[in-house]
Amino acid sequence: MTPTEIAVAETMSRHGFKLPMEQIAPETAMSQDALIDGIDVDDFVWDLEAQFGSVVWSVPWGRFSDQTTSFRGCGCALLPFWTIWRVFWWPFEGRLIPLPKEAEERLTVRHLAKVLDEGAWCEPEEVLP
Repeated sequence: MTPTEIAVAETMSRHGFKLPMEQIAPETAMSQDALIDGIDVDDFVWDLEAQFGSVVWSVPWGRFSDQTTSFRGCGCALLPFWTIWRVFWWPFEGRLIPLPKEAEERLTVRHLAKVLDEGAWCEPEEVLP
C-alpha cells in the first residue's frame, strides 16, 4: 500500500465498527467493509481533514454511506418523532434501530487515497487498481 493508503487505512480502523488494521486492504470499502455509516462518517472525515486538509469535503460522502439514522444540526429536532415512529414499528420489525442500508457504491481505501493525493474528487471508474 502507498503511504496515503496506509494513512487512510489507519484512520478507517479507528471508526465504524473498528475493523483491525491488518484486515484493511486497498479494496476495503468504507461502508460495506469497515461499517462506517451515519455520524461515524463525520468523525472519519474530520480525522482525514486533520491529516489531509479540506480536499476531504469534495468527496460526496452521502453516496457511499447510509445516512438514514443520522441526526445533525437542525435535524436533531426530528429525533423525538423518529423515535416514536421506531417504537411503533418495533414489534413488527423486531428491532428498535434499523440495520444500515448497504450503499450501492463502494468508496475504497485506494480511491480515497487517490482523491487525497490529487487534491480533487474523481469518480470511482477513474481509479485503476
